[in-house]
Amino acid sequence: GEGAPAPLREAVLGGAAGRTAPLRSDLPELPELDNLFSAEGPIHEAQQLASEAFGARSTHFLINGSTGGILAAVIACVQHFLSARQGR
Repeated sequence: GEGAPAPLREAVLGGAAGRTAPLRSDLPELPELDNLFSAEGPIHEAQQLASEAFGARSTHFLINGSTGGILAAVIACVQHFLSARQGR
């Protein structure tokens, strides 16, 4: 973003003559790059590595920033609560 230091913006987005911009494009829909919603390739492997690093059973990467994570956590808690109540 605009708040990032200029050298960081240039390293990530390019800007200097003849330099590539490795992160300028968002390419999650290319089959070679896997599917975030049904990971089987590199994203799946990265999630497994993250799980090991965090000491977690599983790790899932988020989209839409923290709002997506908060909504996912609330929905998971509500589903857990409702399934526990049905078990009474």
